[in-house]
Amino acid sequence: MNRTGIIINCIITVFCLLLLASCRENEVVIDSKEKELFLKSQDDGIYKNGIGIMLFDDSMHQKSYNMKRKTFRIQTDNQDEYFNVFFESMPKNKGVKILSDYVYYSNEEKVSSSILLECSQIEGDRVWFWEPDEKIGIIISY
Repeated sequence: MNRTGIIINCIITVFCLLLLASCRENEVVIDSKEKELFLKSQDDGIYKNGIGIMLFDDSMHQKSYNMKRKTFRIQTDNQDEYFNVFFESMPKNKGVKILSDYVYYSNEEKVSSSILLECSQIEGDRVWFWEPDEKIGIIISY
């Protein structure tokens, strides 16, 4: 093989390695008991410290998701309790961090915040998001 062939093979090899590295999902670190507990959960809703504070229950809630607007909502039929979240973008891989705004309203108390969520797990159409400082978890399915 001549020198040009060796250089071309090296370039192709480097290109393939870069392509493989870019396709790999980011590793998600389980750095707290709360996150570990949350990642075992299966119900759509909002979690605090690994425990569900508003989880979708088909007998008393409505659920909606708008892929175009990247919004997800759970509410009671009379809207006295609701959870709404807006995502800046939707992840294709776990480990991605996404800026999000959420509102949770229950019993005359309203909590709203902009948070940076880590996409911690994806299984089919279900996605687990985690914020480590406040230990807030969000599970959505669409």
